[in-house]
Amino acid sequence: MVTTRNNPNDNVSNFEAMINPAVANALRNLTAALRTQITNDIKNGAGPSEDWITHMEKLFQVLGCPDNFKTRLTAFKLEGDALSWWKAHLRTQVRGDVFVDTCTWFAFREIFYNRYFPASEQ
Repeated sequence: MVTTRNNPNDNVSNFEAMINPAVANALRNLTAALRTQITNDIKNGAGPSEDWITHMEKLFQVLGCPDNFKTRLTAFKLEGDALSWWKAHLRTQVRGDVFVDTCTWFAFREIFYNRYFPASEQ
């Protein structure tokens, strides 16, 4: 008798081989779109707006962004005064590179709001 069943692992491998390039391409396109899409009032030192954080959170939702990547992606989008502030903040941490990887989105927002919004507006 001839075996007609496929090995389930073969199907997974084939599926991954088809999906992985598509996901990589989609991420490249999304990254490019993020660069051009976000209106950034941070750029000229005007200071970020709460709308910008809300916009980032909407992007995280659409992208299915895990919590441990949100701070890294947000830091990537900082410019001008906000980027200078973030670099200075990282220098105050024992290991800034590790801090970025371990900083939760909740913690980042708290640090960010404390820097850019008076307590009376929070």
